[in-house]
Order: sequence, then structure tokens, then C-alpha cells
Amino acid sequence: MRIIRDECSNIGGSDYRVPPLVMSRLARGGKTTALMALFDELKSSGEFLPIIISFNGSAKFERIGDENNEETILRVIAAQFFNHLPLKSEDVLFDKAKVLAWIDEAGNSFRGGVVLLIDELNALSRLLDRAGAKFLREEFLDHPKRYLVFTTHVLMNLETGTETLGRTPFASDLISSRSYRTVHMPQCFDLNELRKMPGCAALTKAFVSISSGIPSLIYSVTSLHEESLTYRFNRLGITISALEDHIVEKYFLEYVRKNHRVVVSMLCLLF
Repeated sequence: MRIIRDECSNIGGSDYRVPPLVMSRLARGGKTTALMALFDELKSSGEFLPIIISFNGSAKFERIGDENNEETILRVIAAQFFNHLPLKSEDVLFDKAKVLAWIDEAGNSFRGGVVLLIDELNALSRLLDRAGAKFLREEFLDHPKRYLVFTTHVLMNLETGTETLGRTPFASDLISSRSYRTVHMPQCFDLNELRKMPGCAALTKAFVSISSGIPSLIYSVTSLHEESLTYRFNRLGITISALEDHIVEKYFLEYVRKNHRVVVSMLCLLF
């Protein structure tokens, strides 16, 4: 909430580009749960008007024809202004000017402004097109009393409409760069607390460590019997190159040699 209060009052310009708030983690990492909790907090505060849209699998999102990212986002937002549910977003006929007018009219009653929350923006498009990136920038980051929060599996560049993670940036990416605000997603390594989750009574320290202490991931694998991390990597065929393997091995062995007492202590704690 503090980040949203600070940034929602800012106006983008040449000397400052308002950064979005981003929650990024692997699947089953608790992103949607955290976003819904933020939506509830914003709504109950009475200070902001939160609008939440989703592109994750459970939302059963479908793109229509050859619409671009901006048109898709507008259509899904427009569906939130109808109260005669159930209504599929693909049945909504929208006009950009009208949708933005609805947002302005609805937001006028809230002193904090309007906050657009998007679940799994990367599911809309791994590489946002320029129209979609421009729309989110201009209407929810560089616009007074509006703000953008989204979850994603990969970092999304809203300046150029291209993905930035995992590749060398183009020169155009470095012009007018916009940073991100992030929040630390929940982690827990307290075995006693984690064992209180349904179906998790037999958890081991080793499994908790392998799962990075992510409660939602531990619960989904242990109690709901969903894919483990090992199974995901095997199914997706994720591998590392021989060079990467050599580098990891080199630095790991170097660390063990220099910190062998620490490593032994950690192994004792795990097992």
C-alpha cells in the first residue's frame, strides 16, 4: 500500500518515469493469491478504486481475432464495468474513449485514484506489442491518480514493448528506461509452521529447501499432488549448456573449499 500511495500521486515526465509494481515468481508461487489480497486491501481502504483483470489459465482468457494487446486489455477492462454477470469478455463491444471515461468517472470518487491490477501479464503476450506497452504506460503510469500492478513469470519492458530478461538489451531499450518496484513474495522455512498446512505433516527440511520455502508451491506439490519442480524441468526439457554446467560446478566447488565448515553445517540442518 505504501508503494501505491507514493507512486499513484506521481506524474511521469522527462525526469521521472513512474515504475509499475511487479510481483514475479514461478508458477504456483503465490502471485495470484498475493494480488487478490492486495485487491481486497485496496477495496476495503476506500482510498482507491482497484480494477483487476486476469490472463492466467483459470480465467479462461481468449484472444479475439487479430486484436492487438491494447484492444485485448481494453476489452477485458470493459467487462469489469458490467454488473449483469456472468458475462464473457469476448462478448463485450467497447470503445477506447468510453472505457477511459468510465475509469475517470468511477475513479473521481476515490481520493487515491485508480489502480489496475493484472494477473499474469506475460500470458497475454510474452513480448508486449508497442500498442499494449504504450497504453499501459500512458494511461496507468504517466497519468495522474492512476497506477499499475501486475504479476508475471518474466520481466516485461513497458518502454519498448519487448522482453528484457534473458537477453542483451537493444540500444533502444536503454533510452527512457523505466525501473520496477517489487515486493518480496512470502517465504517460510519454519518446518513446524509449514507442517500445519493440510497434507504437509510429513514435510522434510530438504524438501522445504528445494522448494525455496515457498508455502504455496510446497502445498500444491505435497497436498494437491501437482507437478514437482523436478518433474516440471524434465517435462519442459529445461537444460543448461556444458559451459554453464562447468561454470556452476567451478564456483560451487570453490565455495565448498573455502567454506567447508558452513556447508557441513547446512547439510546437517537439512537432513
